[in-house]
Order: sequence, then C-alpha cells, then structure tokens
Amino acid sequence: MRPRRTVASLAFAVIWGVAVLVAGCASSSTSSTAPSSASSSASSAAAAQPTSGSGVAIHFPATLFGLPHNTSAQAQLVASKFTQTLAMLGMFSHPHAALYGSDPSSALVMVGITELSARAKKYGQKITGASLRTGFLMQGSNDVQVFHASGGVRQACGHANRNGIAFIMCLRADTKTVGMVVYVNGAASSLSNAASKTSQAITASGG
Repeated sequence: MRPRRTVASLAFAVIWGVAVLVAGCASSSTSSTAPSSASSSASSAAAAQPTSGSGVAIHFPATLFGLPHNTSAQAQLVASKFTQTLAMLGMFSHPHAALYGSDPSSALVMVGITELSARAKKYGQKITGASLRTGFLMQGSNDVQVFHASGGVRQACGHANRNGIAFIMCLRADTKTVGMVVYVNGAASSLSNAASKTSQAITASGG
C-alpha cells in the first residue's frame, strides 16, 4: 500500500464528507441543531470511550473555536456517514467524527480522527510531506501547503471545492492517529490559520 494511496483515500473521504456535511446541515433547522448540555455531555462521554481494540480514547470537546458540538440527529448522521466511508476503505480503524456549528450559512468545522488499520501499518509506508502533497493534488487541491511539526507529525492543508462548496481541508498524521479537519464558510481564514487550528482540534480531542 503506497502512502499516496492512503492519503488520497483520506482526501477523498474528506471531500465527500463536505458535500454530505453541508447538505445535511441545510436540511435541518437551526433549532434542531442547537445541542442541549445534556445531549452534548452524553455524546462527549460516549466519544471518550475507546472503541474495542483501540488504543486511542477520543473525547470531542463541547465547543471548538467558539462553535458548539452539534449533537442533533442530523449532525450525527452526517458524522456517521463520514466515518463509514473511512471504515469501508479498509486502511483505517476506529474512526470518529464530530460536527461543530449549527447554522449551515455560518462557520462549520468537521473533525475526523482515525487510526491506521493493522493492514496499513504492516504493509503501508510512512506518510511524508511529499505523500501528503501528492494526495491533495490528486483531489484537485492545487495550493496545498505542508506544515512540519515536532515529534514526527506531518500536516498539510489546501483549498478545495466540491459541488460548488468551497472549503479548506487539513490532514494531520503522527505515529498513532490520522486527523482531518474541514473548514467551511470562513471557519479558517487561511491555510496557516487552518493548520494551527487543526493541531489544536486534534489535540483537544485526544488524537
């Protein structure tokens, strides 16, 4: 399994998820998307429990960048479809996703965190800055920027467009997890701002 295939699959899932995210949010009312404190706490508690066999406990915060964790039924469906896409690819395990923001015309952020599957760890190659760049280019993001961090973390962000929806997507890989964050409707002001926010989002969620 080549690293660019792994990253291209991640990029595909992210871009596909954006179309689902915005379409799903648009079909739900603002009142139904505003999470109650009880439902938010219950959702966060559930997310904090590691899936069987997982070594990473994911706990999505109640708010992120001033946006509420959307725990409505519609938002959970969007997140579920996104994680199912990752799971079907066969190279990821224990995927988690959360949507932040309740108004489809305002800032929206989707956070996804997954582990590499045993197969990907055994046969795959190390994800590098070059493979991240290739994966983004294969998905039509021509302005991708690679951001290097300490501890072997590799991260890339780029602008993309799917079905008329413009957004910034970032992928972040370290030795334990792969994270992806999508910024819609100005949720990130630039690629460097998105990169900074992505590091914060993945860290805050335990990835």
